[in-house]
Amino acid sequence: MDSELKQKIILFFAISLTMMAVLPAIMPPPPPKKAPPAGQVASPGDDGATAEDPVPDPAAPVGPEPTAPSAVTPEGPLPEATSEAVVIDAIRIIGQGEKETESYEAVFTTRGAALKSYKLLGYFRTPEQKPGEELLLIDELAEGRISLALETMENDQRRRQEIRGHNYHLVSMPRGTKLADMKAPLVEPIPENDAEELIFQTVVNRWRIRKIYSFTGKRKHGFALRIEVTNLSSTSRSLIYQLGGPAGIIPDDQTRFGAIEALSASLAEPEQTDAEVKRFSPAKLAEADKDPSGNPKPERDQSRDLTFIGLKNRFFAVLLLTGKPGLPIESEIRFLAVGKDYAKKAGEEFQSYFSHNKDSDGRLLNAEMAFEVQEKGVQAGATVRHEYLFYAGPADGDILHAFDEHLNHVVSYTVSWFDPLSRLLIWLLKKISSVVVNYGLAMILLTILVKSCLHPLTRKALASGHKMQQVAPKMKEMQKKYANDRAKLNQEMMRLYAEEGVNPMGGCLPMLLQMPIFFALYGAFAKGFAGRQAVFIPGLIDDLSLPDNLFALGFTVPFVNVTFFNILPIFYLFLQMMHMRMQPKSTDPQVAQQQKMMRIMPFFLMFIFYNMPSGLVLYFTVSTFYTIVEHWLIKRKLGPPPGTGEAATAGSSAPADTVAATPAGAGIGTTGNSPGKGKGRKGRKRKRK
Repeated sequence: MDSELKQKIILFFAISLTMMAVLPAIMPPPPPKKAPPAGQVASPGDDGATAEDPVPDPAAPVGPEPTAPSAVTPEGPLPEATSEAVVIDAIRIIGQGEKETESYEAVFTTRGAALKSYKLLGYFRTPEQKPGEELLLIDELAEGRISLALETMENDQRRRQEIRGHNYHLVSMPRGTKLADMKAPLVEPIPENDAEELIFQTVVNRWRIRKIYSFTGKRKHGFALRIEVTNLSSTSRSLIYQLGGPAGIIPDDQTRFGAIEALSASLAEPEQTDAEVKRFSPAKLAEADKDPSGNPKPERDQSRDLTFIGLKNRFFAVLLLTGKPGLPIESEIRFLAVGKDYAKKAGEEFQSYFSHNKDSDGRLLNAEMAFEVQEKGVQAGATVRHEYLFYAGPADGDILHAFDEHLNHVVSYTVSWFDPLSRLLIWLLKKISSVVVNYGLAMILLTILVKSCLHPLTRKALASGHKMQQVAPKMKEMQKKYANDRAKLNQEMMRLYAEEGVNPMGGCLPMLLQMPIFFALYGAFAKGFAGRQAVFIPGLIDDLSLPDNLFALGFTVPFVNVTFFNILPIFYLFLQMMHMRMQPKSTDPQVAQQQKMMRIMPFFLMFIFYNMPSGLVLYFTVSTFYTIVEHWLIKRKLGPPPGTGEAATAGSSAPADTVAATPAGAGIGTTGNSPGKGKGRKGRKRKRK
């Protein structure tokens, strides 16, 4: 080897050794990867990518936070990672109220950090049920249909991404919370807090989402929800997400009043408190136009200043209230069919409560709610907070108003015009019930009170009919005299009314004024929460909100589907027939034919009332009995009209006691009741002989 080659080899090794000694000093190696926090499993292949890197969109793991979890945020951007949180499908929270009827059991799931089921611990579906069978108000009626889940979120390409079933990390939970139905064991126990907050967290599309359920405060029958969304990107972005409201409500009543309603309420003016409530029927939602997948298209309410959305059965309501009116831009009401597997597992008794919530295909009808929220210009690193309230409890006006002042019109007793009167009557009913204890007795006393207040109108109507009978002979003569001159006849009849002091509308107008009272009472007794499971006569009428069902017939009556014997409708039929027998019998063939046809009405009404709530039938029964006594006393005081004495009855086939004042509302059309007409006919017959 020549000397020149040896020098090159020595120089190469010298330079190599020099570089090996110098490079570590000027270019230090990267720091070692930090160990994952306690309770977090490091993901394979996690290379510490930043939030700026294009990464997939699963959940980001979050470790426990030692203090004030809801207020702590990481110092730097939390990268989206490939590790998945443990699925916990039953996070059980027990809410203890001051009263037993204010307690509840809420079951949450990490799927969507959502509410899976809600049970009212102080209520039972039937009075015979025992502890452990409390009323289940919300449940996952179809797979994946859960309440309070973030359903969609727009990504950077302005496309909606479905995240309803996205699994969250459970960060912290109230002390004493029970966990069940876990798909994998926990590496570390979930931290507990004394703030009574259930905290979930995840990262989606470079948005960190924290959902905090708070069970503290003075509000009963519900809890608060706070959603905190942090922009983890380096640019300003718009935040658009869709938050689901109640997803399905289980009916509590088998009568026709148990139909489910979907509610969407908004304020006409921001400073108002009484919201305008729009109501949607799941049956109508099921009949809506279909989308490309064959599902009914949702209804949308674009009213401004949305206040709450929710679902309601006869006696209970589930509502999601917006804490900032005007923020949600659109509510959405969707049809929700109960899953066949769920219905089969729940059993026949469960399905029987959907008797008035089925479509022609036999599907059990329900609905689910959602609304969309938009915040523009969320700066990089900024956090947006939205607060909501969740209510699940009695559809009682006093309880709803105590929860929030915007909930005054959740319950619609009749049409909106009569609702204030219904609320007044319900208030009176509660006051009377607090004194006499028995709710059925309170209903009887209220009916008597209302009928007594209306007595002057009833007396005026009967007196008007009495006067019409007095002038009936003169009217008949005028009709004969001016049979060919209609204008002259009307002129002479008006003159006669003025001379005799008769108002032809005197019998109708008082009855029309009573109609609002009638509808208001009907609504108060049909939908008033206080009547639910109210006992009137133990062993006979144990629930005024249902038919009395005295005993089972053992067979089904054809065509009417009756399987129970109900005593109140039968008693009501008896009183109606008695009332009709008190009416004067007309000798006019046309009027007599009408009276015969009217004899069918009591049977028709009994058929309508047979399966109605016994409280409603009790009201009509007491009202009819009061009317019978009232009419008898008024007619006795007014006396028979002229021409109904012994001379008149001598030539009449009808007994004297059947010729009396006409019923309330009688007018010109009842002039055939005049016995003078019958006498005249017989006189004409005698002349022919």
